[in-house]
Amino acid sequence: MSHRFTSNEAVAGNHRMTSAKRNRSHLIVVFVFGLLFLLPAIYKIVFLKYPIISRPVENLWTFELKIHFQGTGKMDTISHFLPRSDKGQSVFREDFLSRELSFIIEKRAGNTGITWRGKRLKGDIQLFYRAKVQTEPRNFPLAEEKAAPDDRYSPYIFQFLLLGEELESINVELEDFLKDLTDRLMRKREKVRRIFDYLIKDVKTVELAKDNSLTAPIRKKEATLEQKKDLFIHLARMAGVPTRAVNGVFLESGQKGKHIHQWAEIYLQRKWIPVDIENAWFAELPETLLVLYRGDGPFLSASTKNVDYRYAISQELEWTFSQFYETAARIGSKFHEWSLFALPVETQQVFRLVLLIPLGALIVSVFRNVVGVNTFGTFMPVLIALAFRSTRLWWGLLLFAVVIALGLGSRWAMDRLKLLVVPRLSVIATMLVIILVCGAIIGQHIGVYRIVAAALFPMIIMTMTIERLSIILMERGMKEAFKVSFGTLVVALTAYVVMSTRPVEDFMFAFPESLFALIGLQIMLGRYTGYRVSEYIRFAAFRKKEL
Repeated sequence: MSHRFTSNEAVAGNHRMTSAKRNRSHLIVVFVFGLLFLLPAIYKIVFLKYPIISRPVENLWTFELKIHFQGTGKMDTISHFLPRSDKGQSVFREDFLSRELSFIIEKRAGNTGITWRGKRLKGDIQLFYRAKVQTEPRNFPLAEEKAAPDDRYSPYIFQFLLLGEELESINVELEDFLKDLTDRLMRKREKVRRIFDYLIKDVKTVELAKDNSLTAPIRKKEATLEQKKDLFIHLARMAGVPTRAVNGVFLESGQKGKHIHQWAEIYLQRKWIPVDIENAWFAELPETLLVLYRGDGPFLSASTKNVDYRYAISQELEWTFSQFYETAARIGSKFHEWSLFALPVETQQVFRLVLLIPLGALIVSVFRNVVGVNTFGTFMPVLIALAFRSTRLWWGLLLFAVVIALGLGSRWAMDRLKLLVVPRLSVIATMLVIILVCGAIIGQHIGVYRIVAAALFPMIIMTMTIERLSIILMERGMKEAFKVSFGTLVVALTAYVVMSTRPVEDFMFAFPESLFALIGLQIMLGRYTGYRVSEYIRFAAFRKKEL
């Protein structure tokens, strides 16, 4: 007896040792897969500056310019300015489109311009320009001037001190006015601010003025906005402050027109400071203003007179990862060149969807092995979740219910005909296609276009689901069929919520090595041998008796 007992102990000991080795081996495998995820991800985040969490990009706009003119049959040229990256605004992408004209982009006195050229053009000619820009509020803090400012300017800055060709008598009158207005003010910043406050508070804004001279606002205490802007530039230059005109457009979604807004910039403390008389902005600009060019000239000039243009503004809804895709080529890393960013855009969209499938499979594993929810097959909830991404949730639920109900009805009708399995499934699949075709046609006429997206439902899986559901109804009854259907929908909805979250989708695409982490988690779930949540609920009465 003792010998037999000792042998049993040895067998049990060997079993425990073997089990411990297996536990250690699967933990080592999980650790290796974790490293395969962490090492590339850390390199991307630390060295390549990949964003971790995708967020909506604020103040992202599309500026579209449409120009059309009548060709003269000779050499036609069209020139206009282009927005460029500057403080508070970044231009990410530009598109140029014209079938008949070529173009040259050039620098013009601190601005970016484009010249379109075409020969022997006749009829109505159109050209398009589009830019995607991001803006932010701009503040220009000014320090207190302790010492006398340096009046030595470069030739480029000095040109903005030159006055216009006004009469000498007008300049004398303005000099006397400026002397009285800025009396006892020594610093240029204080002088410019006094001029700004005077035009804002003491001069009334009117729509029309009979006298358009620069001295009229001083004598009559009223002026148009154009007079105020011109007078500010003139007085600021007389005060020894270089001043120039700036032109731009207001960014408002849906806005269309050709109005160009103008304000001024003054050169103080070695930087250009914006001053907007119309909106009473001093040393600040909002995020809703896009700078196009600087100078007094027109926005557009052409060799032909029959030219017209319109711009359109629209606000974009984009995420930080999408913005990162457009600027990622500047990184210059060989590691980055071998990432999914190097794929064509259409292929990228496919992989953005494919990479979510393993994540959905992990959710199904959690619900089936840990929670204890029964579903129609293993991957059916994942496919339904992918379908919901196309139809949107509520339309997807409605279509799922309608298709299942009508499919079950056709399945019941097939039972009366006593058909074999394969022909019966083929008939059900055909009936589903007919249902979806009819739904798409009806939806097109009533304006519900989401019904058209129902064609993305995995038809064969739906057919098999109807077959499985009908078998459960016959063998286990309505209660079990309802439980399995409800469990499938719960898992599909959970997978849909996770898989349709934009930050999750962007993270999976930017860090495809996270698939290794998913494999490690699946291995951990595969080794789980504890009770399921549903079993704790199911055997709650026994637990109470034990207590």
